[in-house]
Amino acid sequence: MNDIARLDSAFCVKKLRPAFLGLLSSTECVIETNMQSSSQFVLTWLLDRQVKVEHFCISRNANVKLGIQYVAMFGRHVSKIVRVAGPGDYIFAADLLGIGIIEQLCEYGHLIDVECDNISVHTLNELLVCNPFLRRLCFSASRKNQNDILTDALMPNLSDLKPYAHVKIVMHLILLCPNLKSLDLHGFRTDLSDADFLTIAKQCRHLKAFAARRVNCSASAHMEMSKICCEIEILSLSGTMITDEAIECIAVNLKQLRQLDISKCTKLTKASLHSIVTHCASTLKLLWLGNKRNIASDAIIHLKSSLPFLFVHCLSVTYEDTIVPSAYDCAVCTVLRMYDLPFSSMIPIITQCKLLHVLSLFPTGGVSESTISETGLTAIINNCPHLHTIIVYDYEIATMRKLLKSVGRSITVIMAGGKENMLANLIEFPL
Repeated sequence: MNDIARLDSAFCVKKLRPAFLGLLSSTECVIETNMQSSSQFVLTWLLDRQVKVEHFCISRNANVKLGIQYVAMFGRHVSKIVRVAGPGDYIFAADLLGIGIIEQLCEYGHLIDVECDNISVHTLNELLVCNPFLRRLCFSASRKNQNDILTDALMPNLSDLKPYAHVKIVMHLILLCPNLKSLDLHGFRTDLSDADFLTIAKQCRHLKAFAARRVNCSASAHMEMSKICCEIEILSLSGTMITDEAIECIAVNLKQLRQLDISKCTKLTKASLHSIVTHCASTLKLLWLGNKRNIASDAIIHLKSSLPFLFVHCLSVTYEDTIVPSAYDCAVCTVLRMYDLPFSSMIPIITQCKLLHVLSLFPTGGVSESTISETGLTAIINNCPHLHTIIVYDYEIATMRKLLKSVGRSITVIMAGGKENMLANLIEFPL
């Protein structure tokens, strides 16, 4: 979209501009963009030039009046809607901001990808009833009217679901989706019983990706699920009460397991690593351990030597951590997550990670020319020869790219959401 705007500006003084604007407003021209397209400036530009977009993003500075006007004219071309909040803030100050835009888009029935925070059960119903071809749904439901009844209409095309709502709503929704391939049950903690967990397993036998972070079901429930959902390739069990016995069962049953997250699983010992080496050596590509664990660093060194091509994430450093990561942890770390620390405090840790491939960077004060020193960034680049990707907030991407230009290294910069969903972003990143 930015490139289109630059072309528009370049053609302003040339005879080609009428033809260019004619192309933009033609029926066949629909632009795919992930930019925040709901501000007054952007919407005015889109409306004046009759530009149609596939992806519509409702941000905190959304101009709802112009948004509804745009959707009334071109909403039939929109297939993806994202309603975003600011960093670390998952609830809009005004609960209804952008809901009118969403409800109007629903009426066209063309949505296939929806990501919305803090929507009502009523709006969720509208999404499901009006958009039978919906493939991906990521939402959090507001606490109001949690007892409202959801539709009973099946959603056979919905394959990717990430719900954050009352367990009754989530269970009902899962039963409507017979073809789920990806399911992220984040944030349920004590709300989900073993019986619910196994009901989900029986309903979703063909899952490829499953996240049960902080879901406090028993280890036996996880073992049973691995026997039922044996096609899982990506599994996140971070913060669960999983045991060594359960990990062995999972390693034996999940023959296609490529990515496994067992960070913050305090009951695990080196026996779990032995099970992984024994049963997952040919398939596993990425393992998340984190630094809050009972597994000694020498066991991780042994794991890395046994599986040299395995990407190991064993560090997640924040201002709350009082223990300095050991040299052993740094020696095997290929994915590093650091936030809420001064950049100067991050440098000594990052530069020890000689095998580092992916760095998630959120320093105190954010990414800016005043917080990120060229000297420090150069030290990281020189000491981490395998580093190929840096993850920052979306509004910091341009600044980070500018900083990297000054050190002369080609590194991909991508965006992450808030700190709570950063892990999901990294796990989905194809190393």
